[in-house]
Amino acid sequence: LAYRSVMTHPESEWFDDALYKLAWTQYRLSNPKKAISSFLALVDLGKNEKTGKALLENESLDYIAISFSETDITGENGLKRAITFCKKLDDEIKGTQILHRLGDVYDKQGRYSIAIKTYKTLLKMYPDYKLNPHVEAGLIKSMSRTLSIIESSKLKIDYFKKYNRRSKWTLSQNDKKTIASADSIAASQLYDASVAYHQVALQKNTKSAYDKAVESYRLFIDFYKLLPEANECHYNLAEVLFSMGDYFNAAQEYMTVSKKYPGSKYHEAAAWNAIVASQNLIKQEGEK
Repeated sequence: LAYRSVMTHPESEWFDDALYKLAWTQYRLSNPKKAISSFLALVDLGKNEKTGKALLENESLDYIAISFSETDITGENGLKRAITFCKKLDDEIKGTQILHRLGDVYDKQGRYSIAIKTYKTLLKMYPDYKLNPHVEAGLIKSMSRTLSIIESSKLKIDYFKKYNRRSKWTLSQNDKKTIASADSIAASQLYDASVAYHQVALQKNTKSAYDKAVESYRLFIDFYKLLPEANECHYNLAEVLFSMGDYFNAAQEYMTVSKKYPGSKYHEAAAWNAIVASQNLIKQEGEK
């Protein structure tokens, strides 16, 4: 009642705080419909604010998503209600934010199946959402928990191809921050896939596995040569070639690493391994 009494004075400096407390109380009393309405009002208050109300807006979106997530055990009804709510809301920005938060909530709760379904629903309902690269990254994270390393790595490579700075998707965008953010995630996905392929290659010791590692490392070096990880990927590329018995190219890449990254931790090892690879090449040629 005390919080409601403040609602009659929208000009009050305590109005937004009281509204948040009211919404929180409704949430704690297991009254999700009223809580969601109150939290949504806070989202409107926080629009275009940099601090203060904007912080309440972010928390409100979280609790709207949490309210839907606690509707049932499986999460199916929660997602259905969220979809219906977003359609009635008829606000693409708020709708995407709510579904995005809901997917993240399900993932954090370990409800990966419904998290995957929520992310996919968001991508289908709002295909032009500027944060879709983040949504797809979340989708891959949830899916990877039940996939093999190879399957997961393939998804990450596909992500890289879709969202890197030279992709078709990037050419369709005009917001520099959105493009930079997507490309940064693409770099991370490609790096993870490269390292994973390398690990699989060492375990299976098959040419096909090594080839995947080589291809992905070369992609990273080509696209992200200025990133700190490029040094590691370049050295690992040489290591993979050495493991494959391709001593000529291994020696070339080791020398490149030694010259290109003089201050790196791989500098001395690369120079020494270039000599070892060259010696192995001479021995290999002599055995033919």
